[in-house]
Amino acid sequence: LCLGGGAGVLLFSHVIAYLFAYYNAPVRILFIGLMVGTLPSIFHTAAKEGFRRRYLLAFALAAAATAFVFRLDGVAYTFPVLLVCGAVIGFGTIVPGVSSSFLLMAAGLYEPLMDVLTTMELAKLLPLGLGFGLFILLFSRLISFLYRKAYGWISFTIAGLLVGSIVPVIP
Repeated sequence: LCLGGGAGVLLFSHVIAYLFAYYNAPVRILFIGLMVGTLPSIFHTAAKEGFRRRYLLAFALAAAATAFVFRLDGVAYTFPVLLVCGAVIGFGTIVPGVSSSFLLMAAGLYEPLMDVLTTMELAKLLPLGLGFGLFILLFSRLISFLYRKAYGWISFTIAGLLVGSIVPVIP
């Protein structure tokens, strides 16, 4: 699974890097369309155990945080930054409905991360893989627990995170 996933990411990163380099705005619009297309399903899933108006607070706070605070353009690709990028990829892997690519794009980290993947520099891939693995190992049970105990709060927070991440991706 790891080898197949890794090979797919490394090979497809070349295609994505090319598309972003030569067709940036159309690719961003495509990603936005794909994300907007998933929103009805995300809201339906978020409300499957019931809807409470107070969940809208979690939704609004998460949306505002990702729309207006989350942008990190020009950040250097240091070990801690790559570790966090790996953790975001892990987050998108274990949390239903989350697109780690979209979150990284909203943060301004996706295109530079594609460069890291296409150059295959081991010194940069190592913290990325470490962040991914550590996040999954350390937080998969916590996220599962949170979904069991506070499904509505967590689901609407995730929905807000995704809706808010659309704003910074707009070309």
